[in-house]
Amino acid sequence: MRAEQPVIFWTLILAVSLSPVPFASVYAWSWSLLACVAGALVAAWSVRVIVGAQKAAFGLRATWPFLLPFAVVAGWTALQTVSWTPPAWHHPLWDSAERALALPLAGRISLNADETLSALTRLLAYGGIFWLALQYGRRTLRAEQIFYAIIAAGVVYGALGLVQTWFGWQSRLGLPGAGDGWAIGGGAAPHHPFATYVSLALICVSSFILSSGAPTPRRFNLREFARRLVDGSSVSWRLLAVWLLLLAMVPSFGSRDDVVSLWLALGVLALLALTGKLARWLRVTVFALASVLVVASLGYVMDASGLAPAPPQGADAEQLERLHALTQDAMADAPILGTGAGTFEEVFRFYRTSEFQATVMHARSGYHETVLELGAIAAGALFLLFAVFAVLTLSGALKRQRDSAYAAAGFAATVLVGAHASFDYSLKVPAIAATYCLLVGAACAQSWSSRREDDAW
Repeated sequence: MRAEQPVIFWTLILAVSLSPVPFASVYAWSWSLLACVAGALVAAWSVRVIVGAQKAAFGLRATWPFLLPFAVVAGWTALQTVSWTPPAWHHPLWDSAERALALPLAGRISLNADETLSALTRLLAYGGIFWLALQYGRRTLRAEQIFYAIIAAGVVYGALGLVQTWFGWQSRLGLPGAGDGWAIGGGAAPHHPFATYVSLALICVSSFILSSGAPTPRRFNLREFARRLVDGSSVSWRLLAVWLLLLAMVPSFGSRDDVVSLWLALGVLALLALTGKLARWLRVTVFALASVLVVASLGYVMDASGLAPAPPQGADAEQLERLHALTQDAMADAPILGTGAGTFEEVFRFYRTSEFQATVMHARSGYHETVLELGAIAAGALFLLFAVFAVLTLSGALKRQRDSAYAAAGFAATVLVGAHASFDYSLKVPAIAATYCLLVGAACAQSWSSRREDDAW
């Protein structure tokens, strides 16, 4: 097999690891930079494959379950931006604007074609990150390096968030300040997208701890970070320290929903460890009890000290219910065609009532927001893509004889983001979406048996 290009791989790792630095890459310049890097890396990898300098680990025959639903979503998103679709498909506000301005306007399905094109660019960038992680993650060494990079980033950014909160710093670099709704312990919102980021890193650590001895990367700069101090099935105390640190961060956000989602993901991971013979029952039992004990204890301390934000009550709870009801009304007005990817904020302006004083940027439900923007068919294709991730990684976790920790982590990560999407918008944050795609790409690559040679071109 022809040698891979490590520069492409390490540039991918660096780009995704640094994506949280510029305010989680939510600004146009930051996610555009991430998209440009991802596109350039996919192009470079493709050229190497075409000229025979590198062999693809997986080809169309193996990856069509991913490519087909992704192509449907990307194709429909692009179609939402063009003006040559049937006029009956166009959003009715285009006709209203044409009459009000007395000017000819080219209607579209999307209420805002520019925002939809931006959403398409991000979608393609995430697809490129997943594709490269899938190709490079075929080698166990590369999968290990991807997981350890996610772990290291989670620790570093989590520590920055804690420091910013303790000292009251307001920063647009690293993790945002307490008033930005992204850092630990701040903001009026009951949920924090960064809890998902920390939980993804925690899942990676947990999969290594539950495996029969933490993997020791070869020829890896962070090998001391992952090296076991004792042999056999014991786990490095360094890995345990990182696990405890990340585990303690999640209840620090003060969101019960975030904690429940994490427990669900870790519970699934522990169950897979037993069912797939990844770990013995004693280790799984200790892991589960320690997880519950640490999270519950810190959650109690947060509640008792008054540091945790209160869950929505009274008027706040009613406003949240009203938000969901109005979003569903908007979904009913464009059930099949959608309003255009990335247009929720603009669409909701026409449905909002007087109790919403501030700008509403997200629906507080990833499922509702996706169906509203893409329509039922394209949203169903996107949900199918996540289902493919789940089925493949679940199969790998149960069937693989070795290296099943990666597949189990991929399934747990998909469960995590799926649970979060019911009450939050974590995957709308580019840094989180990119990290998830990097993780699940490596997990899917490791879900195939290494003896199957018919998965390539």
